[in-house]
Amino acid sequence: MSKKTFARASDVTHLNKTVHKEKKDYSDMAKHKKSIHEGQKGYVCNVCQRTFAQQTNLIRHQRTVHERQRDYECGVCQRKFTLKFNLIVHQRTVHKGRGDYECDVCKKTFTKMMSLSIHQKRIHGSQ
Repeated sequence: MSKKTFARASDVTHLNKTVHKEKKDYSDMAKHKKSIHEGQKGYVCNVCQRTFAQQTNLIRHQRTVHERQRDYECGVCQRKFTLKFNLIVHQRTVHKGRGDYECDVCKKTFTKMMSLSIHQKRIHGSQ
């Protein structure tokens, strides 16, 4: 839950003009305020009781977690994924062999930033 405080009114105005500049629709702004700034999560999964701020996220959760729906298939190996992003990462790393994240200490490369971060903490004791 975001509870930002501001020293000056101009800081609030600046935030609204920069961060919230695309939120022109008042109904969207109200949803944004409730979910992001007030931490309200009004959508509950009927299977596991996990809560979500947006109905679309609840629906995606139910389809991918409980129904195990996998709509994205790799054209090379036919492996299926729940999210398009995971398919893209799979194709980039497995079939193209890319390692976009490099350790600045030992130069080992990783396909995911999280894997690099875990490596740096475990191997090099980085924070």
